[in-house]
Amino acid sequence: MVRCMASLLATSLATLLLASGVSGRGVLLPRTYCTNAKQVVAGNTCETIADKRCTVSLATFKSYNPSLDCSNLRVGQNFCCNEGTVPRDADCTNTKTVVDGNTCETIADKRCTVSLATFKSYNPSLDCSNLRVGQNFCCNEGTVPRDADCTNTKTVVDGNTCETIADKRCTVSLATFKSYNPQLDCANLKVGQVFCCNAGAVPLPTCTNIKTVVDGNTCTTIADKRCTISLSKFQDYNPVSFCLLRRLRCHGNFH
Repeated sequence: MVRCMASLLATSLATLLLASGVSGRGVLLPRTYCTNAKQVVAGNTCETIADKRCTVSLATFKSYNPSLDCSNLRVGQNFCCNEGTVPRDADCTNTKTVVDGNTCETIADKRCTVSLATFKSYNPSLDCSNLRVGQNFCCNEGTVPRDADCTNTKTVVDGNTCETIADKRCTVSLATFKSYNPQLDCANLKVGQVFCCNAGAVPLPTCTNIKTVVDGNTCTTIADKRCTISLSKFQDYNPVSFCLLRRLRCHGNFH
């Protein structure tokens, strides 16, 4: 079970990073793809895939594919029938970018000529209440390509707040600054954290010291013995894996 949980951790984190467009931008995690990958076809459900195509239990199938949304399977979407990282889905072939004045409704109706529900199914990560000019979206099935990096990046320094950064360092309104940096938690800024002063994606950092979970590891022992850093610093470095570990009882051994 420990080995399964460790595999789930690696799979979840690597899948999420790959889905964010890590490919070609510096390796953040080793890619150990599953050896039995298939694609969703019309009429598939997680239940039928698990039972008929992978011949495993539904629970096991979900453990192999933790990022798969069973309520929104898309034809052509990759999944795994055994342990390992799920290969990244192919990019959609009809990509466009948000322009001034766009809403999800107008994009779906005028630019993609599909229903709003279909448009949202193509772009499940799109926040329709916070569209940003230059943001990529898909008009057909496939993975949305990562947005282009912003060209004016800076890092948080001691004493910064979102208000002072927006006003003094980016010279934009606070609302505009927040629209450029939706991933930023203004109540918990960290020194060295990268942010954008114009539209575009925050460049992805590259980890240079990668390790993998082994039997008996906990967040505490990894931070103390294997990384020789504080637990809070380890959590800062690994927000995705930490959230998963915490769900697996970060304070004790894996079960």
